Amino acid sequence: MTAATEASTSAVRRDTGRLEAFSDGVFAIAITILVLEIKVPVLEHDATPGELAQALWAAWPTYAAFITSFASVLIIWINHHGIFQKVDHVDPVLMLANGLLLLLTSLYAVAADLVGHYLLHPAGTVAVAAYAVLSLGVNVGFILLWLSITYRRRLLKAAVSDDLVERVRRQIYLGLPVYAVAIVTSIVSAYLGLAVITGIWLFWAVSGARAMQTLMDE
Repeated sequence: MTAATEASTSAVRRDTGRLEAFSDGVFAIAITILVLEIKVPVLEHDATPGELAQALWAAWPTYAAFITSFASVLIIWINHHGIFQKVDHVDPVLMLANGLLLLLTSLYAVAADLVGHYLLHPAGTVAVAAYAVLSLGVNVGFILLWLSITYRRRLLKAAVSDDLVERVRRQIYLGLPVYAVAIVTSIVSAYLGLAVITGIWLFWAVSGARAMQTLMDE
């Protein structure tokens, strides 16, 4: 390998690493904001243990929204990392697709706050439906990211097989009908909608992790 080739390869790796490092920073900030949204109940100094317990229980929607959102961002980060293991180099199209995914992911703090405030109110159906719509948007963001990498194998590493590309594509597209069901379910019942969304990230935690492990292994 010539010095010029080594320098070119080093520059490509550096650009890919810089984009992933930037993305990791956004994921970290998104999770930090989620934590900052959690507020401790403020009671009088002479509040009894029972009153504090009651206040903590009353805030359960906030905790539920936080856990669901934290898990969602974590799974997005894991999948994002797996995908970038197969990226040979970056270009403006990939950077824009990646930026869209990061933008949507950063909105989980807003969606979690929305659910935490309105889940116990009649408007809770709208809050949970909005959360489901955001999750659908993130799924679309992943589709665009994968397409920006795999279209005509434009940014893929040479060793990545077509079979692997197709398997990951099917895995990502599976989220579209599932999140559509979550949106409809949320409109019917906020609690049922939140349960479906929680079930989805549990599913991604298992099947998505397996798919991304395959990405990193091959």
